Amino acid sequence: GRGHVAQRVLALPPGASDEALLPADHPLWSDLDVGELGDGPGGKRRRRCLHLLWKEHDKTNGIDLEALEIDVTADPAEADFVLVHWFDTVAQEDGSLRRVGGEEITELLRQCAGRGLPMLVANPDIVAHKGDKLLPMPGSLAVEYSELGCPAERIHLLGKPSPIVYNLAKEKFFGHLDKSEIIAVGDSLEHDIQGACTWEIDSAFITTGIHCDALQGCDIPEDAWCDAEELERLCKEHNADPTICSEIFGL
Repeated sequence: GRGHVAQRVLALPPGASDEALLPADHPLWSDLDVGELGDGPGGKRRRRCLHLLWKEHDKTNGIDLEALEIDVTADPAEADFVLVHWFDTVAQEDGSLRRVGGEEITELLRQCAGRGLPMLVANPDIVAHKGDKLLPMPGSLAVEYSELGCPAERIHLLGKPSPIVYNLAKEKFFGHLDKSEIIAVGDSLEHDIQGACTWEIDSAFITTGIHCDALQGCDIPEDAWCDAEELERLCKEHNADPTICSEIFGL
């Protein structure tokens, strides 16, 4: 590895332009070509998706399915693919939304996996750190879908660590920059850092995120900011090699 250069605070220099930052939840994936999903049977109808989302937010801020000529169905038997924004709501044919629980989501996924339907996941993160809790994220459904028997090649993660999101970001926002001028910042070794390494750009790993409990437990000496041995183990586990590690990222 690179030795994992460490510092307590990582900050962008004063005057850094807004274009220097691209948030992880930027809807780049909405520009993807979903043509590989094919047309409806025989090309005689529009494609249909089972759309799992988060209340009203994803209807107003997410992908424009109508522009892509994709219809919504709540019936796995009628769907051509699964689109995942979140996992507590299912879009209905009449445009309304219906809240669902974990058991119903699992049953919907079981039926879709049984038909081998492709799944598109807008945010591949499996967990996210909120306060002192780790909360499940949409990527957890991709894991469950795989466990239910859907082949890995049918599950498309439209975000980190897939190179497709980096290529889109470079094309749309950073075309004038060399890769050596770009750095990825994140708290997930599996997604943020592994993705940056795969795409061959520098990365800054923030240790006080989802790996906080493992890296900054109570048994760490007072003069140490992070459990170095555990950091090395986690990096090897996730095939991630951050350029720099920091406790805090600030502007």
